Amino acid sequence: MAPASLSTEGKIISSLAALHMSRKEFVGICRSLSIPISEASVSLALAGKTKFSLWTGLNLLNVMNELVALRNHHGVALNWTSSEDIATLLVQRRMNEATV
Repeated sequence: MAPASLSTEGKIISSLAALHMSRKEFVGICRSLSIPISEASVSLALAGKTKFSLWTGLNLLNVMNELVALRNHHGVALNWTSSEDIATLLVQRRMNEATV
């Protein structure tokens, strides 16, 4: 059974589709940001077979919201396959927002 659309898992599914990002690319970016997550756990949760823990779900949603904001800031599709580069952009954006 698929996760409810307003659940953490459902929100991540919707955002992945909106960003044209694969689960593997999302996991790679999260790992580059030192969020301990595996492709298997993401696949199981997004398929509705398990749920993310509260801590994991909040961290993944925060990263997803940052990725949406990053895409909106640049106004164009980004190359999500370069997880290290995307993670660097997110960290730079966090630093810029912290100084404003």
